[in-house]
Amino acid sequence: MRVARVAFAAVLLLLAMCGCASVPFAQRAFWNPQDEDPRIVTPAKKLEQLQQVSKECPRLPPEEHDRLALELARELRTEEDPLVRAQLLKTLAAVQSETATAMLRAGTEDPDADVRAACCQAWGRRGGVEAVKVLEQVLREDEDLDVRLAAVRALGEVRSPESVAVLALVLDDPDPAMRYRATRSLANVTGADYGPDVGKWREYIAGRQPAPESWVSRLKRWF
Repeated sequence: MRVARVAFAAVLLLLAMCGCASVPFAQRAFWNPQDEDPRIVTPAKKLEQLQQVSKECPRLPPEEHDRLALELARELRTEEDPLVRAQLLKTLAAVQSETATAMLRAGTEDPDADVRAACCQAWGRRGGVEAVKVLEQVLREDEDLDVRLAAVRALGEVRSPESVAVLALVLDDPDPAMRYRATRSLANVTGADYGPDVGKWREYIAGRQPAPESWVSRLKRWF
């Protein structure tokens, strides 16, 4: 009964977002008698609705994931607001569907750097071997530093040997911000912590056991 209630609530939420098939997303809304026109949805309202959908996704049955992915994909193709596109991608991260996966791949090529960074975050939440492959490709091809940093951070959310292997390559990046972010992500993935000491991280990845970061060094880093 609980699953049925959750699915029913999510369907109502989707209906509120979708409305009639002929009504665009920008004109869909929950009914609010205080609104001058209840068909108009502001960007802030869109973000609120999408965040709510993200929370409901894990409890939806598979067929609802497929339906939701198609709806979100349609909106993503036509949405002009980069903030909303970013949230659409984050929502798609929770949707288990081939359509959602395809849109997340395409999101790494969005013309807006902030949207591409959000897409990296979405892949980090989604996880799995494919996430590592996509994020590695971002590191190779994207020229925006913030996007590349987002990819390294997202790799820290994917706890797998494949993620460690890619982060190990980032330790040789010429940018100090990239190297530092790689050490933090490695700490998150492995449970070890050698601070920002790239040399010790290289030793650890090679199979050796370097001395852990001293408490004095940690205090300096924290303060």
